[in-house]
Amino acid sequence: MKFHNFIGSTKDEVFCIKGIDLFRYRWYSGGECATVINPENGKMYSFSSYYIEYGKKKLGFIAGKDEYGNWLFFEN
Repeated sequence: MKFHNFIGSTKDEVFCIKGIDLFRYRWYSGGECATVINPENGKMYSFSSYYIEYGKKKLGFIAGKDEYGNWLFFEN
């Protein structure tokens, strides 16, 4: 299993990576699923990979919601 670094979580639809709010962009499927571990409680999840396009750049990440409705974000 590949380890994916935890970036953070949010209850709201506002979350920035490198100063970019992911929820202001359309998310495109990265075509992969990843098993990730939430370091806050040790639970494992299977989340999808995504990317956004901003300007001429792409930013990839792994994201999904936990059982409490919190968004969890991981490095791809």
